[in-house]
Amino acid sequence: MWWITLRVKENKLPEVIDIIQKRFFLSTIYKIAKEDVNNYIIEFGTSSTLEEILRIFREANLYYYLIAIERGA
Repeated sequence: MWWITLRVKENKLPEVIDIIQKRFFLSTIYKIAKEDVNNYIIEFGTSSTLEEILRIFREANLYYYLIAIERGA
């Protein structure tokens, strides 16, 4: 399981959530929290391999939002 943290602008939130739900294998959104006036923090877990995660990030242009990728249990 991989845990991923993203920082997303409010206007991109629906688009990024849709990508998470449709593209990542067995994804579970753990938390969506408002960070400040314009930004939200999304934390989610996925069973996708690291290679798949990196490919999806590249194809969906998500690297801009990435804060962390951590290996979990």
